[in-house]
Amino acid sequence: MQSATILLAEDDHTLRHLMRAALERAGHTVLEARDGEHALEIANRLAGSIDLLLADVVMPRVNGYALADRLLAKYPLAKVLYVTGNPDVWGAREEDDRSAGAVLLRKPFKLGDLTRRVREVLEDEGRPAGVD
Repeated sequence: MQSATILLAEDDHTLRHLMRAALERAGHTVLEARDGEHALEIANRLAGSIDLLLADVVMPRVNGYALADRLLAKYPLAKVLYVTGNPDVWGAREEDDRSAGAVLLRKPFKLGDLTRRVREVLEDEGRPAGVD
């Protein structure tokens, strides 16, 4: 697998740093954002492309869904991988998210599961999205 540019938006400081370290060890470039609003600021300043948005669904100010909607307007080829610890969060948008190719990874997860899921999402060229 080739390296990718990943925009990581996670409001939990410790988890965000652990996720970034695991993704960088896997060879990816990680743009780290403390929340959705910060992620949009990073994306607006970025000269290159974003291959994957990795976003917590529940964040202050701009949640993961709103972040993905706004980011995909600028980077329509970006893939989306949501993470959440809330068991009910996927239901309301599941059909729309799956049709758009978004995938959900449930917290808690092992860092190896994260890197595996990122690899699968990046390599996937049309398989229906899923939930782990």
